[in-house]
Amino acid sequence: MKASLLIFAFVVASASLKADEKDAMLEEGVKFIHAMWTDVIGKPELQIDPVPEDGLKALIGTWRGPYIGRSAKPELIFELNEDGTWASRVVGPDLDADEIADSVQTGRWYLHSGMVLLYDHPVSKDEGVNSALFKKDGKLRLLAVQMDGGFVELAQHDRAEHDGADQPATASESKPEEDGTQKAKPEERSQ
Repeated sequence: MKASLLIFAFVVASASLKADEKDAMLEEGVKFIHAMWTDVIGKPELQIDPVPEDGLKALIGTWRGPYIGRSAKPELIFELNEDGTWASRVVGPDLDADEIADSVQTGRWYLHSGMVLLYDHPVSKDEGVNSALFKKDGKLRLLAVQMDGGFVELAQHDRAEHDGADQPATASESKPEEDGTQKAKPEERSQ
């Protein structure tokens, strides 16, 4: 009986240690985002409207925003999924399927300190933060050092307005058409 209690106590202690380590790594990610904002982008201290845990559900979905790139009118399509994953791609009227496929990024997200931290893989000692979503003045922004303001302002994507452009931006999906949309699979067309 005592051995079972000791094993149970060890497992609980190990799990909380891992949670503490994860929290510390996420806190380092927040510090890195703030350093990118001030030291790389050259802005004053990053001020955000913290996203509370109960407000996260409103961010789940597909978002769009103007972007930079080789296209005449590049647009970033960003997806935040309920399962803790995210995906993005850049589309434009003059980008070919390979260019769009090359722009695909995916990863894991974590809500910490009022911002959504974006990682390429699950957070670990070997994994640094990629970027972050944050709210300011009621608008959702994606930190992007290459953009003039240091961010992409995102707007919720209305799936009814864009036929096919809301397909997941995962590398395993079929390649998008030249205009950034994806063809429906044959079984989807007949519905």
